[in-house]
Amino acid sequence: MAFMRYSCEVSFDFDSERAASAVESSLAVDRELNPEACERSSRVEGSRVIVTFRAVDAKQLRVSVGGFFELADVACQAVEAFA
Repeated sequence: MAFMRYSCEVSFDFDSERAASAVESSLAVDRELNPEACERSSRVEGSRVIVTFRAVDAKQLRVSVGGFFELADVACQAVEAFA
């Protein structure tokens, strides 16, 4: 396994723990395209989703975080539409 030198943690706040769990569950099934170069883990704490990224280089971290935000935006819109 490669040394994961770079890391980033982001969090999303929701109106309820149920909404946070729905978003986290929908995003957790999408795996990293290159797991040897970037890892992602997520958890729910109350009404907050916390996502941690670790990558071998800054470029891989940027690509992974950017792609994740695109998916997170869609998941958040879906939760808001059905709330």
